[in-house]
Amino acid sequence: MKHKIFAVLAVILVATVSGCSESKNVSFDSLENASLNAFTSDYDLHRYFEDKNLCSKTKKKLVSASNYKFLNGKVAKLSDIASDNARRANKFVNSTSWSETIDESIYEERGSAYKSYIERTTHSWLETKLSEFSDSKGKILSVDELSYGANMLSAEVVSSAVKFCKLKTQYSDGYAELANRYNSLMQDVQSLALQVPWYPEGYSEWSDDPSLAWKWDHGGYCNLGDSCWHAKVISQNGCSSLYAEINIMDSSGNVIDYTNDLAGSLSPYSTAVLEFSTYNDYASTGQLTKLNCY
Repeated sequence: MKHKIFAVLAVILVATVSGCSESKNVSFDSLENASLNAFTSDYDLHRYFEDKNLCSKTKKKLVSASNYKFLNGKVAKLSDIASDNARRANKFVNSTSWSETIDESIYEERGSAYKSYIERTTHSWLETKLSEFSDSKGKILSVDELSYGANMLSAEVVSSAVKFCKLKTQYSDGYAELANRYNSLMQDVQSLALQVPWYPEGYSEWSDDPSLAWKWDHGGYCNLGDSCWHAKVISQNGCSSLYAEINIMDSSGNVIDYTNDLAGSLSPYSTAVLEFSTYNDYASTGQLTKLNCY
């Protein structure tokens, strides 16, 4: 009777060992296609999360809504400036204390920090789990294969941790893209700032000579004539003499006369005020038609 009991126990033990051995068999032919569930249960994985206090520690690695909003506000500001004119971009570049670029390490420190922490925390545990398996021929994973296999499974582990810990990762997941957008826009703003014209704000470049710029100068008194127009001119390179003409038009826009003025020597980046006088009673508006620097 005792022999029969021992025989039955032996069969059960063999079956148990055999069954356990079969449960530990897995194909290592393609680790890229390995599934996390083939090596561990959700129960064991979640218990490991709890043992390591993974949830509370990982939450500290997440980008907060306020941090995301702060960077998003900067991106919106840069986008607005990049779509504006060179003068505004130049003023911004010369006055801002913002970083020229956000270093890539910030992405790891903030954007993907929670993923990196989960991966680092669970890597050795995954290697241990993988080391318990062999294929149908008894082959086990080498040290390099264990590390490689753990890396292949890390994405599934991160997804499981996010779900189990109920992590709000939307700000972290979008942070790297937002930082890249910041860097791109900052480069656009800096490039635009370099295009700032040489002449002061309010002036217009003269179409026939880009080294001259001008603007109407209102509010001055007429030295001659019944009415007059004043134009302020600036030269980038300087002039021995400056000559200008305007057409005089009536209220209907018809050209009814012209007048001119001449200025003497003009040094680089200095300005001259030209006066265009008329005695014509029908004079209404003036149109600059000629501006020459000799």
